[in-house]
Amino acid sequence: MQESKQTSTTATTKASLTLREMLRSDIEGVVSVENICFVDPFPRDSFDYVFTQTHKQQHAFVLSTGKTPLEGVVVGYVMVECGEQKAEILSIAVRPDFRGQGGAATLLKCALQTAKDLKCNVCSLHVLVSNVTAQRVYTKLGFHRVARAQYYYGTSDGPQKGDALVMECKLVEQIEGKDKKIEQDVSGKKHGTLLQCPLCESSRCTYSSLSLLVVCDDCDHQWEREND
Repeated sequence: MQESKQTSTTATTKASLTLREMLRSDIEGVVSVENICFVDPFPRDSFDYVFTQTHKQQHAFVLSTGKTPLEGVVVGYVMVECGEQKAEILSIAVRPDFRGQGGAATLLKCALQTAKDLKCNVCSLHVLVSNVTAQRVYTKLGFHRVARAQYYYGTSDGPQKGDALVMECKLVEQIEGKDKKIEQDVSGKKHGTLLQCPLCESSRCTYSSLSLLVVCDDCDHQWEREND
């Protein structure tokens, strides 16, 4: 996934958005979102490939203000690659003026469900270390940190800015040699009396049952809880 632009835009009034599979006619709109959201956007060819690939491994979905490209504009998209047992979120973006409405979570849930339907066991993604807002969304959907990739984004502003967190979400659990499908805890679990933020002492903390990573809803501080 690319490095996102630091934008400050007033959000629009909550709109009715449609989630659907990306069509060829959506590509212009997706490229527009890509260019708005990222400092290192994917080229148009990356999205054309979804329709020209020999083996259907990459899947893309869009959020639109209309049910068809003629009725509205694309305001967000997600692209996921599903291989043998493992999937990867290649890119996900929502236009700045449509953020704060749950669009990113809706897109990510769709991508995770697609990966599960295609028998993937795990899904991974990369996220900028400083993008705490995105990390909160991913954590609530069951992702947890597994590694740190230095200089992943290749920026010229220093190693800290270019680093990425590698996060994974388990879709299938191996138990005694048999696949056991587990439902994603898509909303996270609130534990107001069990966990307290060590930084601000707030008890409004969120974690997924599939992750040890805890996020404070008040100050965005993150830490790992003890395994139950």
